[in-house]
Amino acid sequence: MTIVSILAKHSHEDARLRCQDCDEFICPKCMIQCAVGSRCKKCAGRFSSHVVQAGPAVLIRTGLAAVVAGFAFGSAQIYMLGFSFYAWIVLAVVGFGVGRVLHRIASYKIGVKIAGAVAAGLVVGLLLSPARDLTISYLAALNQPGSGAETGGAATGLLTTHLAAMVIFIGCAVSAFFNK
Repeated sequence: MTIVSILAKHSHEDARLRCQDCDEFICPKCMIQCAVGSRCKKCAGRFSSHVVQAGPAVLIRTGLAAVVAGFAFGSAQIYMLGFSFYAWIVLAVVGFGVGRVLHRIASYKIGVKIAGAVAAGLVVGLLLSPARDLTISYLAALNQPGSGAETGGAATGLLTTHLAAMVIFIGCAVSAFFNK
């Protein structure tokens, strides 16, 4: 094999498979198996599943539900200051549960668009909740001049725990939109 033959597009003269749409010959290396048959790369790139196509109504409905879920989580999070190992597991389970409920509200759509709407809705809900004030107070304690090392260290630990809980909750909730 020469470099020219590797770089050149290989021929499909000996292939017996045809593309479902354009009726061109395709070899087994180039074919893409779709739900309704085999397609060439060009034709397979034109179609996407109805599961991935989320209309504006679904995006808005799911985004608003995510805002409500984010607000509820942010309101409950101010009471979860001491996190043990089991509390992190419960937090992940709650995040997965919220994700399943939001996935149902989204009519079981998957993909980047719907996951982005859910993540944005959860962040907006958290920003509207009392968790925002708690985060701001932790940041203010960090930036307060003349505070001792214990105060700064405690505020750093609480802020880290608070932000980690938000990231875990959002990550677990959004993960439902990438499964099939």
